[in-house]
Amino acid sequence: MRRRLGIAGSLAVGTALVVLGALALVWALRSSAEAPAVARPPADLPDPHERMMFDSAYDQRLSRDAIPPIYTPQFVAAAEAPLQPDELVIGLVIDDEARAYPVTTLNRREMVNDVVGGTPVLVTW
Repeated sequence: MRRRLGIAGSLAVGTALVVLGALALVWALRSSAEAPAVARPPADLPDPHERMMFDSAYDQRLSRDAIPPIYTPQFVAAAEAPLQPDELVIGLVIDDEARAYPVTTLNRREMVNDVVGGTPVLVTW
């Protein structure tokens, strides 16, 4: 059996909906006003990639899994490596097998899947 609200009931329901909508709008505006300010990178960051990395904490620029890991890293002897004397590397030694992963490479690719001393490892920066 269906009941009719009548004019008074319809006005009460309509008024309630308008009040709830107004409250939702006030809540949304209030919460956006209290949102923390978005930090911006210092203007003197020389490397555009570094600026992008700083911004990416606040607005995602790449989709998930957009940067593929390195699955088959290639290594050379330390004397032959094209590294600067002050270049940062992540060093790893397992069972007397040593590897150095340059941070400059990891900045671009982020992950290296490797096997060191018979142990599978994931090196990340």
